[in-house]
Amino acid sequence: MSLNKELATKMVDYLNSLVRADRRAIGSLVDIRIPCTKALGNHPTCQVMDKNGGDVVGLVGVLNGLCGVDESNLGAIGVIYDNDRCNASVLRFKINPDANFN
Repeated sequence: MSLNKELATKMVDYLNSLVRADRRAIGSLVDIRIPCTKALGNHPTCQVMDKNGGDVVGLVGVLNGLCGVDESNLGAIGVIYDNDRCNASVLRFKINPDANFN
């Protein structure tokens, strides 16, 4: 499935409006990863990651799945965090510059 840049752009704009409304709440949602089944891990577009030998999924992975994936399985939506590694928080969302929309 190819990436839908129009949908991804709308989602990024929407997510950024939520960050402006409540950065802490949205950051907390983005940071949550939930263990999931292999069936979800094998979904063709949902972005799932391996953590300690098990699949986990988060909000951005689900939203990226709505936008599709490119030939390298990259999603369209990225997250920018602040520079404080000890207490990182979401600054904004962006279109993934490495994703291929062609």
